[in-house]
Amino acid sequence: MGKNNSQKSCWEKLRERQQTRTKRNSTPELPTLRKGYLNCNTQQAALALGMERKTFQNRLAPNAKNPLDIKIKRVGRRIYIPLKELERYAETEKE
Repeated sequence: MGKNNSQKSCWEKLRERQQTRTKRNSTPELPTLRKGYLNCNTQQAALALGMERKTFQNRLAPNAKNPLDIKIKRVGRRIYIPLKELERYAETEKE
């Protein structure tokens, strides 16, 4: 049987909270589901690459310690990632 709350480690509690949070705030993982769109936002790109949104944004910063090799488009403060660029980066990470 499952452990009760007092017997669970802090990591198990954190994992449960994250799972319930992602269920509530679910967004489409891949932006390619919508026809005609050539770009995606940072939330969608981070989900497609399997990382947190804030981590993705930090790695896009110009002074990042471990930057991503992704070309981005800025419109004001918004950051858009071309889908072709995201696919290219995913392919290079697989190899």
